[in-house]
Formats: sequence, structure tokens, C-alpha cells
Amino acid sequence: MQEYSELFDFSPVPMWVYDIRDLSILAANKAACKDYGYTAEEFTSLTVEVLWPEEDKAKMLSVTAERISKTVTDQLIVRHITRSGKILEVEITSQPYKAWHDNARVIMALDVTDKLHAIRAAKLVGEFDMLERNILALNSKDDTSTRQVLTTYLAGIESLFPQLACCVMRVKNNKIYHWASASLPLNIINEFDNVEINEHAGSCGTAAYLKEKVIVTNVITDARWEQYKEVAVNAGYLSCWSYPLIGSDQQVMATFAIYNRKTGGPSELEQMIIARATGLLTILLEVRLYAEMLEETHKLMGQGQELAQFGNWSWDIVDNLVSWSDTLYDIYGIKRSAFEANFEGYLKMLHPADRGRVTEIIYGVMQSRNDVEFEERIIRPGGELRYLSSWATLKCDEEGRPVKMIGACLDISDWKKHERQLQKSNDRYEYISKASKDAVFDVDLTEDHISWGDGFLRVFGYNVGERKFSLQEWAQLVHPDDGAYISADLQRALNDRKRMSWTREYRLKHLDGYYLQVEATGYILRNKKGTATQMIGVVRDITERYETARALAASEKRYSDLFHMSPLPMWVYDIDTYRFLDVNKAAVKVYGYTKEEFLSMTIMGIRPKEDIKVVTGHLKNNIRPGRYYSSMARHLKKNGEIMLVNANGNSISYNDRPARMIVVVDITEKVRAREALEKSERRFKQLIQEGSDLIAILSEEGKLKYVSPTAERILGVDVEELIGQEGISFIHTNDIYEVKRGFAQLEYFKRVELAPFRIFNSRQQVLWMETIITDMRDDETVGGIIINARDVTQRVLSEWQNKEMLERYNIVAKATSDTIWDCNLQNNEVNWNHGIKNMFGYEHPAGTFSWWQEHVHPDDLKKITDLVEAKKQSGEERWSSEYRFRCADGSYKFVFDRGFLLFDSSGRPVRMIGAMQDITERMNYIREMEENNKKLMDIAWTQAHLVRGPLSRILGISDLLRSGDNDPETSARLLEYLTMSAEELDKIVKTIIEKGE
Repeated sequence: MQEYSELFDFSPVPMWVYDIRDLSILAANKAACKDYGYTAEEFTSLTVEVLWPEEDKAKMLSVTAERISKTVTDQLIVRHITRSGKILEVEITSQPYKAWHDNARVIMALDVTDKLHAIRAAKLVGEFDMLERNILALNSKDDTSTRQVLTTYLAGIESLFPQLACCVMRVKNNKIYHWASASLPLNIINEFDNVEINEHAGSCGTAAYLKEKVIVTNVITDARWEQYKEVAVNAGYLSCWSYPLIGSDQQVMATFAIYNRKTGGPSELEQMIIARATGLLTILLEVRLYAEMLEETHKLMGQGQELAQFGNWSWDIVDNLVSWSDTLYDIYGIKRSAFEANFEGYLKMLHPADRGRVTEIIYGVMQSRNDVEFEERIIRPGGELRYLSSWATLKCDEEGRPVKMIGACLDISDWKKHERQLQKSNDRYEYISKASKDAVFDVDLTEDHISWGDGFLRVFGYNVGERKFSLQEWAQLVHPDDGAYISADLQRALNDRKRMSWTREYRLKHLDGYYLQVEATGYILRNKKGTATQMIGVVRDITERYETARALAASEKRYSDLFHMSPLPMWVYDIDTYRFLDVNKAAVKVYGYTKEEFLSMTIMGIRPKEDIKVVTGHLKNNIRPGRYYSSMARHLKKNGEIMLVNANGNSISYNDRPARMIVVVDITEKVRAREALEKSERRFKQLIQEGSDLIAILSEEGKLKYVSPTAERILGVDVEELIGQEGISFIHTNDIYEVKRGFAQLEYFKRVELAPFRIFNSRQQVLWMETIITDMRDDETVGGIIINARDVTQRVLSEWQNKEMLERYNIVAKATSDTIWDCNLQNNEVNWNHGIKNMFGYEHPAGTFSWWQEHVHPDDLKKITDLVEAKKQSGEERWSSEYRFRCADGSYKFVFDRGFLLFDSSGRPVRMIGAMQDITERMNYIREMEENNKKLMDIAWTQAHLVRGPLSRILGISDLLRSGDNDPETSARLLEYLTMSAEELDKIVKTIIEKGE
């Protein structure tokens, strides 16, 4: 029984026994404790339901009941949950265990999580490859829109990962816009549409701003989701990962976002799929955006020519063919079919007075080969006269002969009209300047000179006279806070060929040093190229009007700033009827009611029913006009959620009605956080008090400021006695130097892990300690170096024993006739001694673990590899097994293999050494013995059954013959029967002899 108990307890496979009546766990082995995180005592206080995820419990109860009813061995794959919350997929073997009692069953749980994950991952990658091929095929179709390609791709990704929802947000003008999604709720899409990118704009807005991926593992706690977390949580999404799609110009085109219904970051498989998806999306979008840009550019060129009344032309000199753009036909006011498309037809469209001059200019270009710019007049079919500014360039062939002339025409008729009007305006300018209270100005942009009217002296006190007054001098009079913007804005207006005027308000300095608020309006004059050459206008003193408007705006804005834009919920209610009169946006957002719903309610509508009686009494007794009052209360949201708030109120007059304004501060999370902090502190103190590690804080001078109670168990010294002692006083003299060297590393690193060193306890016993030191001297709450030390004496002694065993192995390897092997588990290299040649005939075996696997008999391979893997997982050092190994001549030998595993300080297997013993003769002998035993069994059966029949008859007939009461006939018959039985017995004896031979 003791052997079976050890097999159960030390099995590398998790096992437990439970009672089928109440599902209580009766026993659990060490592997179960290790894999599931419970102690053996804790297991026996639980039921098997604790191992089932909450969402699987109903199914598992049904499955368990069904399997129990069969009372037979059963196998199936289920999900289990460990104490830490980790989900395992395990292959369960269940069978009755009547050795315990009639209602007991034993369970063996083999972890197949990695195996199943690998299978699923391979399948998913294959499906993703197919999805990408389909998307590329869809993208190649001319009639497929970008949104259709994106939506199809995102839907395909979501079909592979049902727990995820994807979307692509376009980035334009520093804002994000919804581009495509497959299943993302509309309220989330609307929440982020048209949002400006910044460091706190959710995942997508932040990723676009930073140009790097943003992994938000919990939208509730992440500051970047503070403004948006409610809409995400209400939709059931708790985490969001966003990746910027950056084009070849290093600009963010879009963001690829993945929403998850669980907290946490992407898994390794999800990261791989996301990386591929991000790459493909970047290529698809860059190609499509470039095509859109080309199409837009082509359209804009056509529109630009039309808007600017700018057309181009070409003249094939050899064939005398003239070609015009569509805009040029519009300028001439004729249809294409009505134009005689040659040089003579063009001359007919000119004003008769210009035909000779233009002809000389054109032929002059053919002689000089120089480009030319000239003005010409045309007469449209209706008789309208238009002015054109034209350009011409000559093209010659390889021999220098003119072959083609190209050019362009700009309709400047409106400019000519403005010039005439300007001439009239100039005549009135002097009179207006003298009569106006405003400061009239005339800016000559080519000469950088401003001419001021008399108003400049009257309003601002400056007597400019005839001296030069530059734009720079004017800019120096502009208020410093306005100067950069006003100068840049004016320059943009002058550079924009379409702008004919400019108006702005700014502050201009008076001669006496104070500033006046002014409004400047200027009319821009341009030459035929569109370049601004002059600006005429006035500067008007609007200080009085500005101050009045500002005072009024400040008065009106005061309520809006304090109320509507407050981040805290606020409302105004009627002091008599308790009805809401106004609410701000924060109240609408926090409580879930629309503003219209609020205004149809009383303040009792946001209080729990059980609180209304108390609230009514509170309002009657404590609320008075002109009295400020603050209280803590429970408020009810529209969704039924109750929150704890601090409500602060004061009396105001609202539209001539007595009312109160309330400001609410939600303290629910604060109260919860305080409770959680208190709980965390209690848990931390308990961890420190009861933990197995020794925690201490060392002062700047190297003295102990704090020591955890564990020190009393490890060192055997009362904690109070340790405070103030030198930290190195317990360290072995030979180790002090290395420890000090480790502490010196804190000058460069925040955290240092020291190699194990020796200390003395109060009984002068030597203990080995593994220690991590953390520099927290700059932390006010700690003010020292934290020491976290663990007793590793047993591990160090074990490592020494392993080292001695290795040395003995090396000696044995040289002396034994067995095949000794040494496997490095980190790179799977294997070294063999001379036994591999003497025993199996291999001169130069490959030094790899896979070579050994290839030579193990296929029927034995799984058994031996599973055994070794189980030992690695359980941390057991020794294993042994019998199996067949192929020789160089192709035959197999039976071997008895014994292995020894070596583990590093973290418990990982790093090396395995063993010896293979040839047991072929022993196995053949055992097989021969088994065959002989079988023959003996046959003989024994023959003796026990076949011999018994005829022998019984002989004995019976002998008794009858001895009686003497038989007549002659009966005696003869008995003798005949006796002879037949004797012959039958003789045959049986011969058969036995043959089998024995």
C-alpha cells in the first residue's frame, strides 16, 4: 500500500481522488498542488467545482453526472482554472477507485494547453493566409471602394478572433475620422469621429499623435481613456490596442484599432496577426490614397484653370494647327466647332487694332527663339471686349527649325476694370483722408512704404509727414501679443492671388505709450500676374466698442464658464417645486439622462426611493435662501447605478425665480479606492509578517532601520534587537567583500541581485542567502535600501551534491562497458562514450538529441519521451526505462537506460546524463522462460482435465470387477470398457510427453 501511495503522491501527472456524492476532494498529489496552486490541505477542504471556470460549471456538472453514472474509466478534454486564475486545457482520465471506497473516483489531469494552442494557431494562420489572398484579389478590382476592402478585411479578422472588434480610423488635419469597421457599435464610432489627436485621445487618437502603437490593457484605469471609457465599457469592451499606419512620407494615414471584451494586451499569436494586418493595411491604403491624390490633382488643375480664367494653347507651326484648352474656349466665348483651328482663325478673334502688333510679336519669337509675354484684346461673338495677358514659348526640332509654339492666356479684364476704378478712387483719396476720423493708409508693397492720411496724427498722435514709413515700423507699433499673428495673416492674404481684401482687429500703440483696439480694412491691388503691389484702406479706433462688447461677453460668459463647461455635474432647481431648471453637460454624461429628461423631472428623480423621506425632511430643515450647504448623499443614475456624492449648494436667482445651484462631486471611486487601499495595506502587512522571505531596510549608514518578523525565525534574534545594528555583522567574513561589491552597483543600477552568500544565525549555523537589493533612498516613505533575502541553503547544498555526482559519472564513463551519454538540454547536443561503438556498432554517431530519437524503436519512443518530459516538469532528478535501440546493422537491442537530470537555480532542466545497459540476453532468456512456462501450463491443464476422465472410468470398472457379483457377459463388457479407457489414457500420456519434448 505504501508503494501505491508513493506512486500517487510523486506522479508527475496531477491526480486527485473525490467523492462522487458531494464532489468533495479526498486527496491530491504534489503535481496537482504545484499546477493548480493549492496546498494538499486546501484541496481536501474544496470540491472539484473550484477547478471549473465559472462559465463551464453548468456544463461540467452535467458531464460529471453522466460519466459517473457509467462507473467506467472515461477520458475527455476540459478546461480547468488554477488558483491564480490561469485557464488550463487538460486531458482528464477518470475511473472508479474502490480501493478508497465505493463512491470514490480518481482523476488524472494531463495539461495539453500548449499542444491544443499550437494546433489552433496553425489552423488560424492558414485561414489568415487565405483571407489576405482574398483581400488582395478584391483590392485589384477597379469597382471596389476603399471602405469595402477595409470592411471585408476587418470582418475576416473578426471571424478568426470572435472576441475582438476592429476598425480603421482615418487621420486628416490632426483629427481622426471613422473609415471602416465590421461590428463595432455605432456609439463608439460616433464618440471618436472628428476627435482631435493628442496624448489623451483614447488609443487611436494617441497612437496617431505619438506615431507609435498604443496598448491600453484596461480602458477603465488608463488616463488616455478618461473621457471615453464609459461608452466603451457600456458596449462591453475593456481594452483597446491601436497601431498607426504610417506612409512612406512618415505621416500617419490611419490607425488600426482592436477592441477586446477582456482586459490585457494581445497574445503572441494576436501580435503576429496584427503585425501582418498592419503591414497589409499600410500598403493598401498608401496605394489607394496616392491614386485618389492623382485623381484630385487632375480635377483641381481643371477647376483651377476655370476659376482663374487661365487657359493654355499650342500651335503646330508645320501643319498650322491650333489647339486650345476648354477654359480658353470659355474665355473667347465660342464653341469648339465654331473655331477655325489655325493661326489665321486665331487672328480673326483679336481686336483689329492688335492683330498687326501680335503677329509681329509671334514671328519675332520664331526669329529670336526667346519666350515672350504680352497683352492682347479679343472680341467675343457678342461684341464684348476682353483683355488677355499671354505667354508664348517656341519648340524647335533637332536641326533648330521651329516646329511648335505653346503658351497660355490669363483673362485680366476684371483687373483692367479695377485699374480704371482705382484711378477714380485716387482722385477722391485725398479728400477722404482729410475729412475722415479714421487713419487712411496706402501701402506701396514694391517700395515697402506706407502713406498715412491726416487721421493717423489725430487718432494715434504720429506726424509722419513725407518720410518713409515701412511695414516693419508699422509692425513694431502692433501689440507684442498680436504682432506675430497679424503679420503672418497679412502676408497670407497678400500671397493668396484670389484675395482682394484684408480685415483684422488688433491693438496699435499710441504715441503716448498706451494701446488702442483697432479694426484695419485694406483693399489689395495686384498686377496681371496676381502679385500684390498695393493695399489701400483705413485703421479705425474701436476701443470703446471693444471694451463694451468685452464687458458684455464676460458677463454673459461667466455663467457658461462656471456652469455649462464645468467638469463636475451641476444643476439649478426651483426651490419651491424641486423641478430642474437647467443642467450642465457633465450632469447629462454622468447621470445618463438627456437634458430634456432632466427638465421634466424633480430632484427626487435622482434619489433612491428609500431615501426620499429623509431627503424631504433634509430640504425642509436645512435649505434656506442665501445659505450655503454641503452634504454627502446617495444619487441614482438612469441605469439604476447608485453613486456616493458630495453635494454642495447655494441659493441664486434664476430668471427672477428663487432657486438653488448644486455642484456634485462623485466620491464613489474615492471611497472604494480608500477601502481597497486599506485592504491592500492589510494584505501587504500580512505578506510581510507571514512571508518566508526576510525583508529589511538599510539606512544610508548601513544600519538596519526595519526588519520583518521572518528574521527571528531565520537568524534566531529578536527583531527589536536587530534595529540599529550593522547590516554586515551577520555575513561570513569571506563573503563580505563580494557583498560590498554588489552594493556598490547601486550607483549605476536601481536593483541588484546578489550571488548567494553565507550568514551566521544566533546558533552559529551557516546559512546561504539569495538576496535582491533595491535602492529606495530617494523615496521619502522608505529612505533606505530594501533587502529581500531568501534562505537557499538546501538548494546550494543540493548543487554541491550534484557536482560531486557529475564527477563520479565522469569517472564511471571511462571505466564502464555501458554506453554513457551526456545531453545538453539547452542546445540538444549529445556526447557518447566508447560504448556506442562497442555495444551498437556506430563509429561516428550524430551528436544530437534527434539522432537518439530516430534510433529508438517507434513503438517505444512515445513512452520514453513522455517519461523524460514528465520528470522535467515535476523537477524529479532520476528516471529509468527499458526500450529497444537500433544497431548499426539494423537489428534492435533491448537496453535498460538510467538518466539523471540537472536543474539550474530557477528550476529549469539544463543537462541530462545517463547510461544504457545491454539487456538483450536477459530479455531473450525471460521470453524463453515465458514460452516454457506456457508449455508447462498446457501440460498441467492436460493432467488436470484430460487424464481425469479415463482414469476415473478405470478406477470405477476395477471396483466392479473386484466385487465378483458380475455374470460372464457383464464381466466381458467391463473388461472391454477397461481396455478402451486404458488405450485412451495411453494416447493422452503420449501427447503430454510430446509437448514436454
